[in-house]
Amino acid sequence: IATSIIKILLFVPWCITVGGTILMWPNQLEWIAFQTGYIDSPEGIHRFAHWAEIGHHYVMIFLAFLACLLWTLPPLARVTLVIGLLSRFAHVWHEFQVDWSLPLGLHDKQSIYLLATSGGCGLSERLSIQKTEAGFVV
Repeated sequence: IATSIIKILLFVPWCITVGGTILMWPNQLEWIAFQTGYIDSPEGIHRFAHWAEIGHHYVMIFLAFLACLLWTLPPLARVTLVIGLLSRFAHVWHEFQVDWSLPLGLHDKQSIYLLATSGGCGLSERLSIQKTEAGFVV
């Protein structure tokens, strides 16, 4: 029962952390999102669907927390924090390129990128999904 109480108390901080990880450290999503005991780690197309369904909620929770935090900070600290976060975001995402040979859901960063840059479920209407032995590919 103590474990359940701890998980309940840490749920919102975990959601904030997952949202921040999506934006700032997407290569660590497996560890932060799935290895903490809140949800099981889906695989393949199910993992892509997981991020398509609720990934944006985590990001919005993180951004809401960030807005509240910025509200409480003095101006110089606000500017410093925003510059630091934007620098990290740019560093992580500036040279990312999609590897179309990877099955959907295999690489979290690629899944997040596809979802953020395309409409709907993260795939353009011009693209088609094919099932291969390795999984579903675009």
